[in-house]
Amino acid sequence: MTVGAGMSPSFAPTLPREAALRHLVRTFEGAGLPNARSDARFLLQHTLSLTPLDLSLRGREPLGAAGAEALRQAAERRLAG
Repeated sequence: MTVGAGMSPSFAPTLPREAALRHLVRTFEGAGLPNARSDARFLLQHTLSLTPLDLSLRGREPLGAAGAEALRQAAERRLAG
């Protein structure tokens, strides 16, 4: 779960969904996106096919390998504009 200047965000498969959301928010805020919190939530929900209730009730479930990779790719695309 790292991001730095010129680096893309990465997510460990064992990272809980809630933690991934927090990381996305910080990453998007750091990149200066105006709606970082909303963008992060919608990106996570869309990428992992979650409903808002899924995120609330099952937020501690890990991303899994496929979810972590899909989220990394989606975050890179969002940061690229």
